[in-house]
Amino acid sequence: MLYTNDVVIEQLSPVNRAAAKQFVLQLLTELDDKAIDETLYEGSIEAFFDNTKSVVYVAKQNDKYIGVLTAVESIAIYSQGAYGVIQELFVL
Repeated sequence: MLYTNDVVIEQLSPVNRAAAKQFVLQLLTELDDKAIDETLYEGSIEAFFDNTKSVVYVAKQNDKYIGVLTAVESIAIYSQGAYGVIQELFVL
């Protein structure tokens, strides 16, 4: 966990996938300004957490989620090994 002033950044474990799902749905609703069909995202959230090369980080302030970052590990010749790719980054 990383603490920056009153913001806490932590990696979510697969146990917290329900919290990640609700937060991402909340963000998508805010971005699109209309109700989101949760069933459209259930499979992708499950698949993301089932992939051992992916991670979800959240930022919390006063125990309220204020940001989420999803990333995956990839490999490239130029980097001489593994590196991370940010897939999504949302901040309220």
